[in-house]
Amino acid sequence: MNPKITLSDRPSRAAGHPRTTSESEERFRALIEHSYDALAVVHANGAIIYASPSTQRVLGYAMEEFVGRNVFELPHPDDLGKVEFMFAEVVREPESAVATEVRMRHKEGSWRWVEAISTNLLSETSIKGIVVNYRDITERKQAEEERADLLESERKARLQSEAAQQRLEIQHAVSRALMDPALDRGEVASRVLGAIGENMGWDLGALWVAEPQTVVLRCFNTWHAPAIRADEYESVTSRMTLWVGEGLAGRVFASGEAIWVSDVLKQGALTRLNAVAQEGWHTAILSPVRGESGVLGVIEFLSRQTREADEEMLQCVAALGNQIGQFIERRRAEELTRELSTPVLPIRERLLLLPVIGVIDPQRAAQLTDRLLGAIRNNRARAVVVDVTGVAMMNSNIANHLVKTVEAARLLGATVIITGISPDVAQTLVRLGVDLSEISTVGDLQGGIEKAERLLGYKVVRVEKL
Repeated sequence: MNPKITLSDRPSRAAGHPRTTSESEERFRALIEHSYDALAVVHANGAIIYASPSTQRVLGYAMEEFVGRNVFELPHPDDLGKVEFMFAEVVREPESAVATEVRMRHKEGSWRWVEAISTNLLSETSIKGIVVNYRDITERKQAEEERADLLESERKARLQSEAAQQRLEIQHAVSRALMDPALDRGEVASRVLGAIGENMGWDLGALWVAEPQTVVLRCFNTWHAPAIRADEYESVTSRMTLWVGEGLAGRVFASGEAIWVSDVLKQGALTRLNAVAQEGWHTAILSPVRGESGVLGVIEFLSRQTREADEEMLQCVAALGNQIGQFIERRRAEELTRELSTPVLPIRERLLLLPVIGVIDPQRAAQLTDRLLGAIRNNRARAVVVDVTGVAMMNSNIANHLVKTVEAARLLGATVIITGISPDVAQTLVRLGVDLSEISTVGDLQGGIEKAERLLGYKVVRVEKL
């Protein structure tokens, strides 16, 4: 062990003048012994050869306990490498000084943060060691850590608040699209995909919907960010059908669980891998579209960046999938109701019957036209009987819409015969000046059907009752 060294054994220097008198020695010793900072002299091999009295206050060791220890026994394991590097740097450069902050073991076993300045005085014949001045900065470091923790907590709270606000804005945008009666289903799907994709930073989205009473998924609509070209992917996706369990979308439909795939190319489960590889897609998020009757489809978003899984975003997309599912069920119910309220019935080959009952508002009038023209095309009808016996009143707008519907049917090659106009409706139409001169009308349904049959070349024979 290196012998204990005291400062009185060697001459000291202050302000460049040698201290040779006893008075100077005592003054310097008093400064060392009453200093708030601790001081140690360390041999080039790491052995401590001197310790000031403040060592006990800082690290709990008496001077005689500290001298003889190796300086590398004291640092925290995580700081030992830094101490070794710093010590080697100081030893290599004479008269160099290096400052550092490390954790040192207290005699009681706890860890104390110390701020140390190490100076190479190995060449000084009166010192021949590394002089280390150090002080306890544990309270300061704890305050810094508490402040850092507070700032981190505030940052996380701010991010959570911003994320919550973003999710709320997305939900509002999705709700507005889903509740807008002026939008058709394709427009709704496009706006919903755009609201989610743009606000969550995705590049491409798709909505897959299962055909009713089948196990087949079809792409209903796609969306992509304005700055993104996705021609190949959208072209392939729009033409594709998937069986339940096929590809990522089919698997999500079958499992009913949302998933996050950080790299679809590595997973190899996407059925459009050529388009994915060609256009550089990496991360995908998919969620079931769920209604009260079960899973109705899947929403899918992709990014060209590799993104780590975000559980909160996954839950948000899953919640939006439920909203979309409720919308799909509601629209299907409305369409079924409209179909039942305006049935177009084929009663003979190329002869259709449309019975209209109840109030006709503009929305129902437009739906009636769509249903009728679609049925004419699908059945290749040549004659249509529209029976309005159940319509109690009709304004000029509805009457003019009916006239235009008859003209549109004529362009499709079908003759429309209107039956059952009530006296009140007839008087209203005359008073309003609605021109029905180009429309064939018959008083009752039976007469209208017979007239239509004659137009089609059928021979109508009335059988007298016995």
